[in-house]
Amino acid sequence: MSFRLYKDGKELDAFYGGAKRLGGDYEKGTDVNGAVQYDVEGAGEYTVKYVPTNTLDAKDIYWEFEVKE
Repeated sequence: MSFRLYKDGKELDAFYGGAKRLGGDYEKGTDVNGAVQYDVEGAGEYTVKYVPTNTLDAKDIYWEFEVKE
């Protein structure tokens, strides 16, 4: 899975499946959309990390967001 979710440094489990699941490699400049589902552990700060595969010079990409109750 190319997308990973973290809370407080702990990697959370993803749910696999669905028609629009994201993952894999994308060409530079390509727009993509889809879904990755996670069971979050309540309110707090989360980080999504995209880890490109099969690319030697690619860099990981991070998104941070907050879940409010």
